[in-house]
Amino acid sequence: MYRFIESIACIDGYYPLLEKHQERVNRTFKKFYNSSAILHLEPLLPTINTAGKYKMRIAYNELEHTLEQSTYQQKVTHSIKVMEVPKFDYQYKFHDRTQLDHLYEEKGDASDILIICDGKITDSYYANVCLYDGCSWWTPDSFLLNGVKRQSLIETGKVKETALTKSDLLSFQKLSLVNALLDLEEIEIPTDRLIF
Repeated sequence: MYRFIESIACIDGYYPLLEKHQERVNRTFKKFYNSSAILHLEPLLPTINTAGKYKMRIAYNELEHTLEQSTYQQKVTHSIKVMEVPKFDYQYKFHDRTQLDHLYEEKGDASDILIICDGKITDSYYANVCLYDGCSWWTPDSFLLNGVKRQSLIETGKVKETALTKSDLLSFQKLSLVNALLDLEEIEIPTDRLIF
């Protein structure tokens, strides 16, 4: 069984965050498969000569991997349900998302969920979260998974990291979901569309 996944964006034939994906795979191997040869992503990825956004999903363990390629279809997100849960461990990109799946099934008519652990803002079901206060974008330091897009946005100064709690939510104007396939401001939800 495959234990981990990487979802990698190919945009107009270019893999913009490949280095960060490889760093995450390296950390995963160091933690879980320290005696095995590290999986190198670049040789596995196809050359794409057409415009558009594609998703490359690599599932892997220490011995084998699979690659699935698909045209990226962005989800329509109209509202987000705020859900409070005990802290759980998702600091590595596990293939098994059972805990997250159970939470997502409780979203009702909302498009996605915003997970609050011990009063702290973490992530949505499939993305990290950034919040806009009218001047700057902020992301919580209490994330579940330190995503590659999140890291890139912090390093380039587009987003600042800080402690954020549930009580801070309505002091922001809007929320943006970011992941390897979603850039800042591609999906924005006004905070008045959060469902508590």
